[in-house]
Amino acid sequence: MASPLMEDLEALQDVHSEPEESPEEVAPPSSRGWVKKVGLAAALLGLLGLAGLAGTQHFGAFQGHASLGLKTASKVMIYKDVLTGDEMITDNYELTEAFNGAALTAKSSLEDGNEGEKVLNIPKHFHLQEMELPKKDFMLWAKDYMKKLLPKLQKDDPDRVADFKRGATDMIKFVMSKYDEFQLFAGSGPDPLEGGPAMAYTKEGDLTPTFYFFKDGLKGVKY
Repeated sequence: MASPLMEDLEALQDVHSEPEESPEEVAPPSSRGWVKKVGLAAALLGLLGLAGLAGTQHFGAFQGHASLGLKTASKVMIYKDVLTGDEMITDNYELTEAFNGAALTAKSSLEDGNEGEKVLNIPKHFHLQEMELPKKDFMLWAKDYMKKLLPKLQKDDPDRVADFKRGATDMIKFVMSKYDEFQLFAGSGPDPLEGGPAMAYTKEGDLTPTFYFFKDGLKGVKY
């Protein structure tokens, strides 16, 4: 027997509505004190130089972000798809929840691509693959993903299941109601439809899209 969630997802295929002082004079220092201070200054400059180098290193998916080297040193949380292990997003982005906690969202921005063109940073850094699918094929992808994710959630976090069902259904309904305005992306793995979708939607007044991920389909790992 189909679960209520699956029945809700099937019913969404025809949904087209949107849910809802002056300085003191001091005596000059002795030569010994001056040499000591110069030495301290040189040491400080050396440390600053090392910090600058760390801030410009490239760290896989974080290539191109000068500040991310320091963030990496303080442990970056990388969110991976629980079914495929594909890296989808990190806490270097400002993450928020939506749809009863079923969605994890991140605002994208533009940066230079490999050939100088402007590209979205999230797909670039995580090698997400853009998927062009008819609405019915997206529904099949979503339903199959839910069927695989739900048993895992029932086993690992049964108290979360009810809220997940409600939130996931509302999120899919939102996507379906604005389907032509969404871009769909999959993880970087060889079988794109095996994991969950990353759904990008440009809100009114924004220049770049917000990405929606199934939060319950992601596992945070610190590096």
